[in-house]
Amino acid sequence: MTAPEITCFHIAVVVADVDKAIANYKRFLGEGPWRVREGAFGRLAYGSAAGQTWELIQPSDQGGSQFHRFREQHGEGIQHIGFWTPDIRASVEQSLAAGAQLVWASTDAEGNAAVQLLPAAEVTPEHLSGLGVVGSGRLGAFMDLGFGGWRLEYIVKAAGEKWLADWLAEDYDQIILTPAP
Repeated sequence: MTAPEITCFHIAVVVADVDKAIANYKRFLGEGPWRVREGAFGRLAYGSAAGQTWELIQPSDQGGSQFHRFREQHGEGIQHIGFWTPDIRASVEQSLAAGAQLVWASTDAEGNAAVQLLPAAEVTPEHLSGLGVVGSGRLGAFMDLGFGGWRLEYIVKAAGEKWLADWLAEDYDQIILTPAP
């Protein structure tokens, strides 16, 4: 199986305090626009500095998301690197065939599907087909590749671009520095 071409577009860091992290990124990496919002699992920020798009994740005090678990296990640090993919199903299947483990998936804001497969779980074709929206452009998936704790995130262009463009508005082109393929 040939994997689709993927393009890196952000580095995601779990932080203790989004506001302090943004101030430090600006101080050490340079000014750039930032947007912050409250999410289901805590506070989320997107911004750009030093020619890179950054996603900062501040998990709330309580919760069981993958971001909470990362903070409990590792403290602050790089949790994932996000990649645009034109075909999420092919990207996920290629990663699984190469030995990765699907550990979490989410859908767009419309809530079309959600699944979490723990790293120890065996991933079967039924897991992928059961998502219902895999390949439809409405899914992001996290893969554990065994790269020292950080994960790879696949984002489908159509869904990811729309969500980010709606949120980041006029700052989109200054924050998302690597356009989707």
